[in-house]
Amino acid sequence: MNPKRIGMVTEGPTDQVVLKILLPAALGGHGARDFVNIQPNPDNTSAGGGQEGGWRLVYKWCLANPPALRRQRFSEGGLFATSLPLDGFLVHLDADICEKLQKMTRVRSDDFDLATPAGRGQYIEAVLTDWLWPDGMDSQDRPWTFLAPAVEAVESWLLAGLTEDMVPEARKNPGLVLLEWDCKERRRPVPDKAKGISKHSDRYEEFSRRAAANMDRILHYCPHFAALTQKIAAF
Repeated sequence: MNPKRIGMVTEGPTDQVVLKILLPAALGGHGARDFVNIQPNPDNTSAGGGQEGGWRLVYKWCLANPPALRRQRFSEGGLFATSLPLDGFLVHLDADICEKLQKMTRVRSDDFDLATPAGRGQYIEAVLTDWLWPDGMDSQDRPWTFLAPAVEAVESWLLAGLTEDMVPEARKNPGLVLLEWDCKERRRPVPDKAKGISKHSDRYEEFSRRAAANMDRILHYCPHFAALTQKIAAF
């Protein structure tokens, strides 16, 4: 039986790397899945990361591909950057941009507790729902559409697998914590004024494979990742 193909709309190439490694590791024997990159479409310029403002590209993709168009072309493959049809698609957004989204959605942030990881994840999921279904969600779309709020970012999931951190989704700058861990591993000082780790796809692949070896920790300490995995496993 051929694996189900799920197209991914993410903020950047390193997010794609993390998801393509962690999700199959978490799914285990729950059926084969092939995760296909849709947005952004990686090229030679994206390998080094540095995709500032990638969330805006997710927003633009949602607006450019309304529900009727997604349903019309879903099984044809023409909508997506792939020659083969897809069985589903996943839309990812980091929760570290919650405070930047006020003017980009009709969803009221005051209706969510943005002081907690749970509230931030719920807000991101509501925003994605608003972007994807501006006139209201059609129930027929839901089974093959997977919303992937990362709290605060996919780096949080890596921290759960690489460190002893028990609240990775509560870290406001998981990229900086990941950099500190990486520098300790390499016995190097943390660069002065560092704001986070450089987004290089090859390094993120290494991080992801090491983190995947501790998948039980990721599923236990990262409820948003666990919820995403359960939805895909049931598909």
